[in-house]
Amino acid sequence: MTLKTIAAMALSALLILSALPVSAKDERNTLLVLGDSIATGYGLPDYSSWGDPKSKESWATLLASALKLEQVNIAVDGDTINDLIMTANGERFASEAKTAKYICISIGGNNFLRSFAAMIEDPNAVGNFEASIEKILQSTDGLLDTAFGLIKKKAPDAEIYAETLYNPFMFWDITVEGVGNIADIGNKVIDRYNVFLRKQAAKHGVKVVEVKAEFDKNGGPSWLKAGKATQFSELTREKLDPHPTSAGHRAIYGCYLEAIQSSGTDTTVTEETTTAEETTEITTEITTGTEKPEETTAEITTATDKPDDGTTAGTTAGTTDGETTAHPKTDPDVTEPGSKTAELMKIIPMAVLTVMALAVALYAALKPRRK
Repeated sequence: MTLKTIAAMALSALLILSALPVSAKDERNTLLVLGDSIATGYGLPDYSSWGDPKSKESWATLLASALKLEQVNIAVDGDTINDLIMTANGERFASEAKTAKYICISIGGNNFLRSFAAMIEDPNAVGNFEASIEKILQSTDGLLDTAFGLIKKKAPDAEIYAETLYNPFMFWDITVEGVGNIADIGNKVIDRYNVFLRKQAAKHGVKVVEVKAEFDKNGGPSWLKAGKATQFSELTREKLDPHPTSAGHRAIYGCYLEAIQSSGTDTTVTEETTTAEETTEITTEITTGTEKPEETTAEITTATDKPDDGTTAGTTAGTTDGETTAHPKTDPDVTEPGSKTAELMKIIPMAVLTVMALAVALYAALKPRRK
């Protein structure tokens, strides 16, 4: 076979390869998480502030795994809506927003933390509790407007979801003289906050994740670290912790997953159901869906090393007192998504063949002819 023939074959191969359809890598391949300690997974058994992810049991990690997306979590323990605005104005968010397919937000509880903490820790010094809470509530409307507006402006192509706050003290049957029952107060405050959240979410095209409704309907004390309490003497440090347990995070994950599936976005979800004998992985293609009514969730954070507030939504796990019923949605495959590796494996063979063809063609063109 002559060099001219080899060169011609190489160039032909190169032309054929260049004509083959190459599926371009979807640049939007991340789940960008914003907010407070409900988003970081603070308080979970495997939580680490230096981890990546910070917890494999958090709703954000479960969701990223189910959606086969890379999780980028820039939530910060203890952040308020004011802090979220600063994050949305920062360079890190602007950079990460470019590749975000979904943006999930858990925020708001820490805005109420100090007032509730003061009332709970010293019921005799409630002072202007109601006036303080009212002032905070009124400010959250404008703060959410600013935060959601910035996030939407800087990430116009991403789908944005925000959780409603849940009430972490929903099982506290404790009455504060001059104020009322703590569980009832928490519900009233949180429900009003969620009204503002829904209002601003609708204004800026942010989808609301139904967290509070799920906790109110199906949640049990095992979903919340605050647990049950009927008198102040029962309030241990653990019961002053407003964060969700592992079961609570699975419930929040379920709410996000349902909201995303209901949005009508083409989504591949990988989950696993565990039985006593085997674990079966199920991959479901979701291509259509009807948007479901949005519910809200409220949460207030008090008294842990790092106060934080967040919201929880979960529609797939039911829990009664001390017992959790797991559903397929709440036990996802938590292996780290390998989207980048998969894309590289698609690109490398093409690149190798192209380089080989060019090398042969170049060799044929430069090699001196025999006289």
